[in-house]
Amino acid sequence: MITRLIPAALLTALTLAGCAAPGGGPAIIDDHADVTTRMLTIASRFEQDRRRGGMSEVMGDIDRCYASATRFVVQIYALRDCLVLDYVGYWTDVNVGRRAFKMALPFFEDQVASQRWGHYGPFAQFDTPQRLLAYLANSNGLVQIDLAQINPAPARRYSPAPARAATHL
Repeated sequence: MITRLIPAALLTALTLAGCAAPGGGPAIIDDHADVTTRMLTIASRFEQDRRRGGMSEVMGDIDRCYASATRFVVQIYALRDCLVLDYVGYWTDVNVGRRAFKMALPFFEDQVASQRWGHYGPFAQFDTPQRLLAYLANSNGLVQIDLAQINPAPARRYSPAPARAATHL
């Protein structure tokens, strides 16, 4: 789980970014599906973005998602879905991109992502960085299960060991 890898850095950055302060502004509890459906929708959205334009498309969709969820009034569940989509992108960057390329995408650098989460977290009704990170990590776990079902690993063919030739007469 990513929160176990860098909890102190993220919690400090989130606290400095203001997540510990209560959010303000008009907010509504928007229509939303059950958690299972929401996480499957996020997984499908992430995969569609990734296939369409790679991580740059994911980053653009995250920005559009935040803008849409906070236009005029804050739609709490839509904003929470944006936070999860953002965290899934971050998790993918940490576990795939950084391992392969030895560097983070600027959009998903720890401090940049923490500032985004710290900004939007209070508006999504998270009162502490710990609660926000727990929600993101748990939601990411559900999304990763859905992604594994959307993109199953290629089936491995079982090939029995070759028959041994007779070594004795």
